[in-house]
Amino acid sequence: MERSELLARLGFAPPEACRVRVIIDTDAKNEGDDDFAILHHLLTPQFDVRGICATHFEVKTTQRGLPPHSMERSYQEVCRLLNAAHIDDVPVLHGCTAPLASPEDAPDCEAVEFLIQEALRDDPAPLYIAAQGAMTNIAAALNRAPEIASRMTVLWNGGGPYPAGRPEFNVQQDPIACRVLLDSAVTVWQIPQDVCLPDSRYPFPNWRFGYGPAAKWEPIYFSS
Repeated sequence: MERSELLARLGFAPPEACRVRVIIDTDAKNEGDDDFAILHHLLTPQFDVRGICATHFEVKTTQRGLPPHSMERSYQEVCRLLNAAHIDDVPVLHGCTAPLASPEDAPDCEAVEFLIQEALRDDPAPLYIAAQGAMTNIAAALNRAPEIASRMTVLWNGGGPYPAGRPEFNVQQDPIACRVLLDSAVTVWQIPQDVCLPDSRYPFPNWRFGYGPAAKWEPIYFSS
């Protein structure tokens, strides 16, 4: 079904003036948290989710001897998730298959072209890129079309605790792409580890049965 139909069934109908465009950029097959984040985006009524771009986690696969082709596996995971949610009108795009080779590298792929086209599209709604993995697709798009920097905001879920920092997974998958992003003119809203982790460490029973600080969200997610 169309995402709008699903939201209508849930009784969600936000005013048009509240609408914002969102592109999700995800390494969904890396860990299970991305699937929850993707569904959270899809079920947020004011988000006009324009598409979902698959990204790689090839550094992890190489270091740990895991199966290669991590971008393709992320792509298939997003397709599986959308199929399970019965959502068939949100496009899924293949992203870059490996980290950037240099700060000037600008590989082309479906996701990169989609990011550029959506950023340049004539639409008054602001565009946000929800980055949940390596920055490769976004950095490649900025290298290929620097003019898009002023037409979007990147929400970066990555980086070590602020301000000291430390090695962090998403950065390690493509540190060159992170540097391209931060050196560009694009607006970046960074969510470092010390912001995103403290309230997300509770196991599922805490959420379902009301143990601990996460219990305050229980009525939202589990009311009948």
